[in-house]
Amino acid sequence: KYVIKSHASSPSQIIYEAQYVGGNYKDSNLVIFSGGNRQDKRYANIYQKYVNNATGDSIPVNRIWQPNTDNFKRHLKLGESNYVVIVSSDEAFVSSALSVFYRLNVANEETTFTVFGLDSWKGFGSLDYDYLMDLKVTYPVQQYIPYSNLKVSHFVKNYREVYYTDPSPHVFSAFDIAWYFSNSFYEGKGDWELSLIHI
Repeated sequence: KYVIKSHASSPSQIIYEAQYVGGNYKDSNLVIFSGGNRQDKRYANIYQKYVNNATGDSIPVNRIWQPNTDNFKRHLKLGESNYVVIVSSDEAFVSSALSVFYRLNVANEETTFTVFGLDSWKGFGSLDYDYLMDLKVTYPVQQYIPYSNLKVSHFVKNYREVYYTDPSPHVFSAFDIAWYFSNSFYEGKGDWELSLIHI
């Protein structure tokens, strides 16, 4: 109870994404794919539990051992919109899957895809940007900095004036954490137990 984590773990992100997908696409052709490794299976089970709670339905996880056209195609509705979740942190698997969906999309204009993935994808260097854009790939990220926001641009301007450089993502995190706690203490939100340490 004395620990506060400032960044969501991968399972926490999966839970929130599953709730979002289930709540927004429950009446759509929603398909969940998972790779074959142990972590993919664990994350897929978490995803399935929360997406099923959100949809009120029982959506299966399709485990794919070989990411090829035939293995994916049998679970999709060609000529329609498909909302596809790929629960995998395996870069080769994800890259192959996106390639399959892209080819299916190009082969039939009526077949469209919206793909949901994991936060680990942001570190994948082999994902083709055309695939990401055409397949409307969406995945959670720990931190998003909206530079067009006036408060953010004001913060960046002030930081540059003092430090002669742009703030790093760590600087933004530190500011957000300090802002959250200082306001919470000031406004009396939460059950904060403060103790003074005398040295």
